[in-house]
Amino acid sequence: MIISHKHKFIFFRPGKVAGTSIEIGLSQFLGEDDVITPEMVADKDIDDKVHEDKFQNSKGFDHHSKPAEIKEKVSSTVWDTYTKITACRNPWDTTVSNWYWEQFIASRGGLVDRDFSLKNIRNRFIQGRLAPWKIYQKIQQMLSYKIKTIDYNDFYEYLEKVQNPNHNNNFYFDTDDLYFDEIIRFEHLQEDYDRIFTSLGIPQHILPRTKTKTRKDKRHYSKVYDEHPGTEDIVAEMFKRQITTFDYKFERK
Repeated sequence: MIISHKHKFIFFRPGKVAGTSIEIGLSQFLGEDDVITPEMVADKDIDDKVHEDKFQNSKGFDHHSKPAEIKEKVSSTVWDTYTKITACRNPWDTTVSNWYWEQFIASRGGLVDRDFSLKNIRNRFIQGRLAPWKIYQKIQQMLSYKIKTIDYNDFYEYLEKVQNPNHNNNFYFDTDDLYFDEIIRFEHLQEDYDRIFTSLGIPQHILPRTKTKTRKDKRHYSKVYDEHPGTEDIVAEMFKRQITTFDYKFERK
């Protein structure tokens, strides 16, 4: 999540929409008073390249802070006058991406960051990179993976027990209104990113690719649904509002 006073925009970051790439790309052009939330610490199992974590002024914010939460913490002038930007992705594709991400996390015992020692927790808390509630959440998550009450390799079970039917809705919809002024579509990420941010004074540049090693199966998302009959309709019902609002269709390749 980013609040840029220098360029007068707020970027709020849904899950699995290339938010990490967008934040890393933007962070090199922001001012010293801008808010940049802490980023995941990558390792060799996640990425070939470890990107610098340029978090600053982030106390009270999380990298997935919802628009309603941000609105409560900034002035009405900032909220009303800054350009509010987010990103979206075809929900059928997002769901498969989430599924593979959960498998990856489960393979690491519930941890994104392998260095989750008490010393590491203490240092990250002091640095402002880890809020108390986040520590509690991470420990809960770790225990749930270790108990192994869910088979994360089973797509049917994942949809039934894990996938949130409101995934990302809180980043887009404020009852009957939309939270955002501009949206970046994952399907043409670089093009939308350039169009929106160059108009706000960010120099054009190539976005980094991140988390490239967490998903081994790179097939088109439709292959997963073809192998699991009935799941295409389950996801269509779960994400009806996103599919309608952003005019997404199920595609086969």
